[in-house]
Amino acid sequence: MRDMTLDDLGGQVGIERRLAYADGTLRRVFVVDREVPFPDGRLIVSRTDLTGVITRENDSFVSMSGWSMHEAVYAAMG
Repeated sequence: MRDMTLDDLGGQVGIERRLAYADGTLRRVFVVDREVPFPDGRLIVSRTDLTGVITRENDSFVSMSGWSMHEAVYAAMG
């Protein structure tokens, strides 16, 4: 996996953060304030441990997040 770049934002302005994965690796990401419509009737489900690490997610969560299933298991941004 690579760090995110400003080019990945497609012209949007984002806040730079470091994303810490459960395995301890770090990745640079940009947080943007963007609402994405999602089909009615689909539930977005994830589960985290007490430290904010995502431990489970459903297909709708993965689809909405834009991450792969492997990438979706990450620690909360800090």
